Amino acid sequence: MLVPLYREPDIAPRLIKRLGALSYPRELLDVLVIVEEDDHLTRSALASSGLPTWMRVIPVPDLAPAHQAARAELRAELRARADHRCL
Repeated sequence: MLVPLYREPDIAPRLIKRLGALSYPRELLDVLVIVEEDDHLTRSALASSGLPTWMRVIPVPDLAPAHQAARAELRAELRARADHRCL
């Protein structure tokens, strides 16, 4: 699952908590939380939220605003561990 966040320090901890409530086998989950390298507030909020082992933060380089989410998701897909692609 790809979860792009950009300048969302207030939402990040609540989102992590809600994703943790998913009723899906943990060994099958691979959640990639995608944030831009220069988004220090969101990255800090994620670092202090106690991510479970099946969630990872993927920092991506700063991108042009018009294409941020799409390019970030494509870069993160390269790091995802999955047999199927679902968007």
